[in-house]
Amino acid sequence: IQDEIARAIGDELKIRVGKGGAAASPARGTTNLEAHDLYLRGLAQWQVRRSDELWAAKESFERAIAADRGFAEAWGGLALCYAVLPGYTVRIAYKDAWARGREAAERALVLDPTMAESYAALGYLESSEGHYDTGVALLKRAVVLRPSFATAHQWLGTSLMMVGEREESLASVAHAAALDPRSAIVASNRSSMLRIAGRNADAIAACMPALEFAPHSILCPSNIALAYLLEGKRDLARPFFDRWAQNWGAGTDRQVAELFEALAGRGDRHAFARKLAATPDRSWNDPGSGNLMTSFDIPALLLLLDEKELALRYIDAEADDVGDAFLSWALLMPALDPIRCDPRFRAAIVKLYAKDLRAATICLGKRIGP
Repeated sequence: IQDEIARAIGDELKIRVGKGGAAASPARGTTNLEAHDLYLRGLAQWQVRRSDELWAAKESFERAIAADRGFAEAWGGLALCYAVLPGYTVRIAYKDAWARGREAAERALVLDPTMAESYAALGYLESSEGHYDTGVALLKRAVVLRPSFATAHQWLGTSLMMVGEREESLASVAHAAALDPRSAIVASNRSSMLRIAGRNADAIAACMPALEFAPHSILCPSNIALAYLLEGKRDLARPFFDRWAQNWGAGTDRQVAELFEALAGRGDRHAFARKLAATPDRSWNDPGSGNLMTSFDIPALLLLLDEKELALRYIDAEADDVGDAFLSWALLMPALDPIRCDPRFRAAIVKLYAKDLRAATICLGKRIGP
């Protein structure tokens, strides 16, 4: 509705936008009520960011397209869905989801060359493959086309962090949160970027409101849990780990109990750390794995368990997994400073195409690998 009002005002004032005074976006949408309803349903399902809901979103967008093949927004929604799908399920490979996402985004652009969703999806895919500069350019284009598009600001923020533009990154994710204050995924990504910036207290504050409107989501409990743990506040961290496990289920409460036993020096700490370091790839997306922890969490947890060598081995193994944005985020956190200058750590940074601003000061005068 806000976009429609903005376009109406623009038309009334005869404002022309874009380089060279290009006219505003052509007529969009669909006259097919069924297609429109399915599209809106798909967007709501997509926002949840869990496997079942994302597969349902894919089906909703595909049904909307079947009802109206010329419905550009439905193709854009499908592109957005495929862009994030492999990050939340083990039922599809990264390369397969991304190929389908690109196809849907390009189809949407054929129907409407000014569609922000398509540029956002393509930008996200480029960043996911380590092409951060291209991703940033595409996402900035999405923001220009639709300044109110919270997801474009969100993804632009996470991509900017990877190219070393920390303050611009934080401003972008903050703007996304202001545009969509009830989005759990926006709040979670903002919290993650604040953790990368070493602002754990702010990371916690950014996610707390989401607990009220998304009580069954795992997105913010996981961020808050790790932020408290990195601050050395185990007593405050534990309830959020428990909530994270409760929302995920599948016996993950046992893993949380083992983690806190190990952190407290009880039980076989090294055995738990070895098991954590051997966590199968993407198992956090497999409800039957019994594992909660992602590659964003595991390196820091291994260091909290005083297992530097295991952390380095884990990072070395995971760095070959194209598309694992979580590991790229993990390596930029201050919590990983104890191993930042190791040549294996530096090699992983190179593989992941991330720009590590901390190395210049932390590793000054030390051998830092390739």
